[in-house]
Amino acid sequence: RGGAILALGMVAAGMGLAGWAATVLTVGAALVAAAVLGAGYGVALLVGLQEIQRIAGPDDLAGLTAVFYSLSYLGFAVPAVLAFLAPAVSYPTMFAFGALVAVTCLIVAAVGSSRAAAIS
Repeated sequence: RGGAILALGMVAAGMGLAGWAATVLTVGAALVAAAVLGAGYGVALLVGLQEIQRIAGPDDLAGLTAVFYSLSYLGFAVPAVLAFLAPAVSYPTMFAFGALVAVTCLIVAAVGSSRAAAIS
């Protein structure tokens, strides 16, 4: 459960950095934001696959892994959605919204994790 919190924290930080990079428009800022977002995505992918292995029975592992990857790959459409929205909403605003969503998910995961620990 700590991995999900780490991943969400990295994604939230990366979204904040991406918003900053979209404001300052420098290569260095973009590289830092990309590195943090990429690391956050990598941790999230690893944690998600570990959770699938934990909850899936032997007969369901392949199918659930396929569903997980299919849903994960939907994330590749996000840049196209951002480009579509760009005429109406600035990139810093979109990244700020992404950071807000990630922080909200982080809070939900942290509360759920602490409740699960209290029950155990």
